[in-house]
Amino acid sequence: MPMRPACRSIRFAETFKDPSVVAAYRHRPPHPPATMAILRRLIVDEPRSVLDAGTGLGGLAREFAPDCERVEAVDFSEGMVEAARSRPGGDDPRIRWICSSVECADLCGPYALIAAADSLSWFDLEIVTPRFAELLTENGVLAVIERSAEVGLREDDIIHRYSLNREYVSWNPVKALEEAEMFERLGQQDTGPVPWTPTVDEYIEYRHSQNGFSRDRMARKQAADFDAALRGRITRQVGDGTVRIENGRLQGHVSGSVVWGRPKVGPGIGRRGGWEREPSVPPSGGRCWPATRPPHASRPTAGTCGRDRRTNDVTLYCQSGAAPPEWCCAGRDPRSTRHNRIGEVRVAPALQDSGRSCPGGRHLIS
Repeated sequence: MPMRPACRSIRFAETFKDPSVVAAYRHRPPHPPATMAILRRLIVDEPRSVLDAGTGLGGLAREFAPDCERVEAVDFSEGMVEAARSRPGGDDPRIRWICSSVECADLCGPYALIAAADSLSWFDLEIVTPRFAELLTENGVLAVIERSAEVGLREDDIIHRYSLNREYVSWNPVKALEEAEMFERLGQQDTGPVPWTPTVDEYIEYRHSQNGFSRDRMARKQAADFDAALRGRITRQVGDGTVRIENGRLQGHVSGSVVWGRPKVGPGIGRRGGWEREPSVPPSGGRCWPATRPPHASRPTAGTCGRDRRTNDVTLYCQSGAAPPEWCCAGRDPRSTRHNRIGEVRVAPALQDSGRSCPGGRHLIS
């Protein structure tokens, strides 16, 4: 099964909830315009509905809205979702903003397109891939969007010296899915390069929007030293002509790529090392449904339990309105429209008594 490396674990994903990262995120380079044109062409089924999985500040969702009947934009960072709502176009009634992990979000498919922009590597592929497969329309596809930006700065040594993500390794989630026979690639197209001209301050903030450089997690001196190292390197390279600044702006470019195809249920799902169903564990005084899941269901059936065979963690899914919040170990609090925070521990007494742990949603994304 495709396993995320440690550098993509919940420990580092949680960085995107930090206020400083949310504030810095707007300085990330935009996707090349051709990227959006490709995504629009991939929507061929009716209704024209899109899932933006890991929406961040909602740039793609807001672009999709005028051309679609419905857009669902999901991100587990409350700060990101709030910022996305407040940006121009964020109040479009065709957009439904969802603060939840993609793994356990309450989704309303089917979708003609599922877009994952710079986000797929943060998901638990063993959970989301079969979920995406059943949420797509007949001709719908999963599009994996990536972008890369550079201004000619030789900064790898600085990045390595100051990054808090000491586990970083290069990892291609699409390739991992293909090797696991969980994704059928139907096409790929590169976009750009197109000009990207941030100021020096904007470039530094762009770096602070990345998971290894959150100002909320770096010591104050460490963050200041990192900024000074980048400024010093820019000054030296401007001096030797390898970095250009015109009218106070760095002269760089951004490129993109779109890979699209059909997600599949891999041969290992539900068997070796993966996710399996457990018999129902009825809470006292509550109502549980049978441990079955209709083929069309977009999320685990209420009242069923899922066990991660690698960790033996158990999650109980509750029927909405039938049990108090402590029974909802993942997904939606039955007494509200809010979703449980990923990593929040809610132990169901019945499971606690049985000696099995039930950390709410932890095994779903870490």
